[in-house]
Amino acid sequence: MKALAKDLGWYQHKTLLQKFFIMFLGIGMLIILISFRLRLANTWRNHKLTWIGITLLCLFILVRAAAFNRLDFLANHDFLGFNITEILEVLAILLIISGTFLHKKHSGFIVAHPSSIKDYVEIIDEHMTVQCPRCGTQPLSKAVDGRLFKCRSCGFKFTVTIAN
Repeated sequence: MKALAKDLGWYQHKTLLQKFFIMFLGIGMLIILISFRLRLANTWRNHKLTWIGITLLCLFILVRAAAFNRLDFLANHDFLGFNITEILEVLAILLIISGTFLHKKHSGFIVAHPSSIKDYVEIIDEHMTVQCPRCGTQPLSKAVDGRLFKCRSCGFKFTVTIAN
């Protein structure tokens, strides 16, 4: 690649190309985080620590990529005797782990009695809107007779049936 870059005349602009690479990597990570946020609807509010950890992990990846390209804007700085990248990496992983365990659903904390909630939703035709029997969230996909749904908000599984 280095020889090809020299032959094509790109090598004298390598610092600029490296900066563009880091910029596009950062924009790509931001787009992915926003698309995950939009896809997961409101469930991200229950996992704020995990999301902060994922964001810090993306920042760590960006700083490490910049360090590999010799664009050290944070990689060689120390804080309390530790390297900034080490702090970012460990803090991100700890936040992801703690956020995951803090919001883990325990079987002992069921709000409603399981027999009081139907595991099916009955509709008249396929064009009607369907809602989760437990929390009322609408599914993203179309209601079809016999289709099994899993609520994206509370995780409750239910089946759609069409009444004749």
